[in-house]
Amino acid sequence: MSIVDPAFLLFALPAMAVLYHLSRAIRGLDLQLVLIFVFSTVVYLLFGVFASAVLLATIVVTYALSWAIALAEGREALRRACLAGVIVFNVGCLVLVKYHMVWLGGFKTWLQDGLGFAFIVPLGLSYFTIQQIGFAFDVFRRRTAPPGPVDYASYVIFFPQLAAGPIVRYRQFKAQLDEVRAGMPAAKWEGRLARGLTWFAIGAFKKAVIAEEMFRLIAPYYNLASAGEGSAVTSLITGLGATLALYFDFSGYSDMAIGIGLMFGLKLPVNFNAPFRFAHMRRFDRHWHVTFHEFLRDNVFVPLAGKNPSLLRRGAVIGLIYVLVILWHSPQLIYALWGLGAVLVLAFKLVFRQALATPAGRVADYAVSLAFLISACAVFVAPSWTAASGVMTTLFTVGPGFDLVFSHPAQTVWRLVLLGAVFVLLPFEIPTHALFGGEREADMRRLFGVTIPSWSPNAGWAAMTIALLLASLWRAHDLREVVYFTF
Repeated sequence: MSIVDPAFLLFALPAMAVLYHLSRAIRGLDLQLVLIFVFSTVVYLLFGVFASAVLLATIVVTYALSWAIALAEGREALRRACLAGVIVFNVGCLVLVKYHMVWLGGFKTWLQDGLGFAFIVPLGLSYFTIQQIGFAFDVFRRRTAPPGPVDYASYVIFFPQLAAGPIVRYRQFKAQLDEVRAGMPAAKWEGRLARGLTWFAIGAFKKAVIAEEMFRLIAPYYNLASAGEGSAVTSLITGLGATLALYFDFSGYSDMAIGIGLMFGLKLPVNFNAPFRFAHMRRFDRHWHVTFHEFLRDNVFVPLAGKNPSLLRRGAVIGLIYVLVILWHSPQLIYALWGLGAVLVLAFKLVFRQALATPAGRVADYAVSLAFLISACAVFVAPSWTAASGVMTTLFTVGPGFDLVFSHPAQTVWRLVLLGAVFVLLPFEIPTHALFGGEREADMRRLFGVTIPSWSPNAGWAAMTIALLLASLWRAHDLREVVYFTF
């Protein structure tokens, strides 16, 4: 069960929220933190014993070594050794489990066939790995102190963000816990609950309606590409559809996670900031998966590149980061190709950065970035290497083939209309967080000269929330897991 499962949405989540809010009446027992821990543990146990064992091992080792870092004040060599221990153990678990086919080979087959042992990649392995490494870095830099064991475990396994982010720093999580413990006023609780419902509804609509319809649109075109029967038009549609599918799938999940966090009184960090807006495309990586970018910047780029790095050193460190990102995602060739393309585009931007700063250069920068993203997403979402290579080959070498576009059921027509409408509006997207902001976010809420009013607890927003939830449930049949659940 996951947070995109209709059974979870209809039964488990409402029951958790009601029980959690009823617990506010009991003071002095820290019951709400205990419930967060219990809810998160139960949700994760549903994914299997092996996955839970890996998660537990990383929590215990990271927590113990983080305390060792804190207690070894004045002994830098020991502190560095403990930090290295956290990194080696967590990355080791990640590499061992994700690359088990390489390490175990025939032994894995014997475990599965001989003993019936299911060797699966734990849900959210990549995310809780880097979240815990980030925590150890913060302890090492004296930005936070190790908390109690229940606090730490709840921070790592908080179920909305465990599987695919946002990646939360402990000091952000602690500030929210302290506010809950201090006894949040009823009006503030109710406000967060109402905002959380709307935020969740927006994310559910992105995931269940837009992303899923795009996945259903492109699936037959990937089949054509695999069979070598695609065309330039079907490949272009596949690239556009894959871009929208991946974006709304992941950003929708992030919005759902933030919404659930608010229902429990906790504010998770924003993970997407309208990356396709014209003004944001030049810094696309800073607006897509924001918390992951911040982790890489603070814990990899800054320590290795230093202050005011040369162009060569900056490029080398960025290249290394993309190698790490590829390994973090998956050992498959598809992700290596995606990472190589990203490095080449970044190199192009670094070399021609002065020319791209002109008005005409900014337009060219947007066009190049968008073309790469469409190609990269077509590769990233592809079900196989054959499908990915088929799409890229037919895009440039085969005729238009308009007759192939409508060789599938009638739903294709309205899905194409949806694709076109969303892609036209994407450069003007209003980020979800801006809908809940104040005057500072007013410019982000401006669409074609009209400023969209920010969220408030009124009948209009309530009606929109209900409509989005009903539409999401209506389209939630055969809902696939979030793409990033596999990492």
